Amino acid sequence: MFPKIDWYEFIIHNPAIEPSVGQGDLSQILVALSQLPNCDVLVNPIGDFWETHAGKGVWGQHWQHRETGVSVFLSRDYDSYKVALSGSACDKLNQFGQLNPVISSTRTTCCRVDLAVDFPFHSDNVAGAACVKSGKETQAKETRRAKSQIITPSGSTFYLGSWSSERYCRLYHYNAPHPRSRLVRVEAVYKGQWAKKLLEKFDDRPVADFVKTALEPYKWKGFDTSSLGDTVPDVRLPRSDKDGGARMRWLLTVCIPALRKAIEDGDLNIHNVLYDLGQDVNP
Repeated sequence: MFPKIDWYEFIIHNPAIEPSVGQGDLSQILVALSQLPNCDVLVNPIGDFWETHAGKGVWGQHWQHRETGVSVFLSRDYDSYKVALSGSACDKLNQFGQLNPVISSTRTTCCRVDLAVDFPFHSDNVAGAACVKSGKETQAKETRRAKSQIITPSGSTFYLGSWSSERYCRLYHYNAPHPRSRLVRVEAVYKGQWAKKLLEKFDDRPVADFVKTALEPYKWKGFDTSSLGDTVPDVRLPRSDKDGGARMRWLLTVCIPALRKAIEDGDLNIHNVLYDLGQDVNP
């Protein structure tokens, strides 16, 4: 087992990057990036071999350096640029002891981190195919299947959680004769505020502790994470965030439709409601 960080993204707000033509935007970003502590390693060995791709959403411009696995995105709407380190980029930086310093310098603006570990695959016990198909074991010792799965001729991928949420987990296995068919990869994806919270103590603990902590909530059957390291304490967000979202969904999906129907059916006079609210606010 080799627990590791397999993807990392961070955002830098920099309104000083002026609109330009050709590769001018990229050049300005690389200069700004090279000036960040410990981040010159993302620029200096790269050279000029960048590919331009169509941007998506707010990230209107996208450049990728295939040799190193580094991608850069630019958002004019938010005066920001984003840097994404693929699995190969993380491996190369880690090989030379450069990944951890980059994360230490940028973790407060981290927007995504993937943490992964490989387990041996055994087709004849629960640590392999049976484990993948059994899904997640709850505290009640009941089995819950993965939320979704993708089966292809090359292998299988199973997901717990939604791709659009700030936390989810995936498990994938390659079929033989792929060289990785003897392993099962378990990977947790943390985004947004969860990513920042997870990496708060990154300077004080080994990577294995963060991998174990990220995987613990999912409890895949057949995989023992106890040997990975220690649990990082206090990796949680205030419940008020979750409660606020649930309350807003209740208002939008239950209360407002009920009020709209009552008004349409003539059972409720909106003017009286607004008057009563005004009386409560201004007695």
